[in-house]
Amino acid sequence: MAIVGLLIWWQDWKMKYLFRKLRWRLRRRLILKKGFVELNGIKIPICNKILSPLILDSMQNGSYERKEALELNRVIHAVDRVMEIGVGVGYISSLILKNPLVDAYIGYEANPNLLPWINRLYSINGVSGDVYNEVLANNWDSPDIDFYLRDHFWESSLLPEPRAYRETVKVSVANFNESICDFKPSLIVCDIEGGELELFRHADLKGVQKIYMEVHQGVLGRDGMLELFNIMAEKGFHYDEHHSSGAVVLFSHIDR
Repeated sequence: MAIVGLLIWWQDWKMKYLFRKLRWRLRRRLILKKGFVELNGIKIPICNKILSPLILDSMQNGSYERKEALELNRVIHAVDRVMEIGVGVGYISSLILKNPLVDAYIGYEANPNLLPWINRLYSINGVSGDVYNEVLANNWDSPDIDFYLRDHFWESSLLPEPRAYRETVKVSVANFNESICDFKPSLIVCDIEGGELELFRHADLKGVQKIYMEVHQGVLGRDGMLELFNIMAEKGFHYDEHHSSGAVVLFSHIDR
């Protein structure tokens, strides 16, 4: 009887697996035919040079930047001035730019290959915003910095480790503190694959009310995570449990 029960379970699992696989293939075929993936009203055009199969799969199943996208409208308040660091393909920034509460936007993306793609995505979705191919940093003497490109664009970063990289490009550096002083953001959105610790270590966050950040413990390690949270606390920002989930964290200033 136990063997019969196991066979029935196996056949049932196999049929469900085959059905899911068929449904996935049909959805992918439809997406490729349309030429874009649509997430939360944002159309993301498909390009095999930009979107690896892994990234396309995450878009197809709805997990791509899901936490940030779902919470973003609750984080944004009236007349927010938003600075985004790590624009990626422009999905999150399109959501920001479509939000009527946003007063102004500026973005920074280190990967030069993504800039044309961002502009195309903006055009398709009827939004516009200033995005600069620059790396923000403080206490950096050189006019440029090495940026490490990887097969999955979301793994590209300023760090040569822990994942193998495909090539290195030189990217212009802009002063982070001066950029904050010039633009005067009330909200900073940041996803830079482990570069957040060095970026905020010497940051002057005068006037900033909220920092919506994806943290990367796999890159920073426990010591780096502790230092990052201590830095935020020293600058007057607390962990906001109402808008944080897993690696996606909102730091809110206690007095603003």
